[in-house]
Amino acid sequence: MKIFNFLFISSIIAISFVLCGKSRPKSYEMTHYGCPEECHTQKDPACGIPINTKYFVALATSYPNVKSVCGQYAIVMLANGNKKLVKAKIVDTCGECETYHVDLSYSAFTFLRDKNDGVAEVVWGIYSPSGKKVAGPYSKNFDSVASKLGMSKSAFIASFNASALRLASSGSNTGSFSSSGAEIHPTTTKVTTIKKTTTTRKTTTTPKPTTVAKTLPVPSTNSSKIIISSFSVSKSVPTSTKQVLNFAPKTLIDPTTKTVPNNDLASTASIGIPTTTTKVASQTNIISEIDKVNKDINSDDDSNSSSTVGILTAVGGTCIGAAGVGLLLMKKRNPNAYEDLKQKFPESFNQVKRGISRGATVLKRSVTKRGHHPSVEMA
Repeated sequence: MKIFNFLFISSIIAISFVLCGKSRPKSYEMTHYGCPEECHTQKDPACGIPINTKYFVALATSYPNVKSVCGQYAIVMLANGNKKLVKAKIVDTCGECETYHVDLSYSAFTFLRDKNDGVAEVVWGIYSPSGKKVAGPYSKNFDSVASKLGMSKSAFIASFNASALRLASSGSNTGSFSSSGAEIHPTTTKVTTIKKTTTTRKTTTTPKPTTVAKTLPVPSTNSSKIIISSFSVSKSVPTSTKQVLNFAPKTLIDPTTKTVPNNDLASTASIGIPTTTTKVASQTNIISEIDKVNKDINSDDDSNSSSTVGILTAVGGTCIGAAGVGLLLMKKRNPNAYEDLKQKFPESFNQVKRGISRGATVLKRSVTKRGHHPSVEMA
């Protein structure tokens, strides 16, 4: 009997030691619960929201204001340097868990670690579905975790937050840690002064000499006119300039127009332009011959002086003047000298003859009006 009592008491003591030796789930570690092995444990969750996902978590009832974070996401990562991330919806509480412990669902736990490997140290934080940080991150030793990833503590925390925010706002339940999260460093502002330099470039333009071809004005011989009056010779100077063509110039005799010399034009003789001087000289010669013959005739016969005066009055009043009168007297008194002069100066003779014809026409009109006068004939 005494032996039986001793064994019973020893068994109770042993069981008590076993029960007392079991510790509570520690902060910064993870465990798992729920289906498929413990489905009854996920019934009636403390947050009062339905479990509509395989990735969920229960936080310690001692966590500050635990009910206020129901429906948010816990982003969990192993502290051993593994870069896997899991997103678990907060739906329940754990009474025996320490304050910063996470009790994951079976699917969330096994994504990070095999179930047979047991409890593991983690880094975790709470983030909203809209991609904002609510609390955390939490870790037992940030320096140890950062060194395993080859990063500084601040760089690791910044990268973890950046990676967790991207996963929380995404439609996925799993992801990976990325070191692209920027590390926060003190900002140093470097002021750079840019001095604006203005360069003035002087451009000198040298005018290029331009050769301008000038055309020397050439007087036109088409407008030349000769006036014969009382045995005097007048030279005319052209007043208009035209280009000289390769044909002989023509001379026009206008008995009603006087030519006004233009002293501004260069002498036509100096530039080699044909003039009417030759024709004028010819006409001067014929006038001289006429005058000479008539003087000889007058000296022999003074009886015809009255008729001569009449002819001079009738014909001499025209533009041909004394030249025409002389020819009339010469033909009447000395026909041989008349014919000889006609052969010697044919061109000038024709011009004077045309003038006589015009004068005779005028004379005939005068005779018709004023009375009878002796007629004038030309061969």
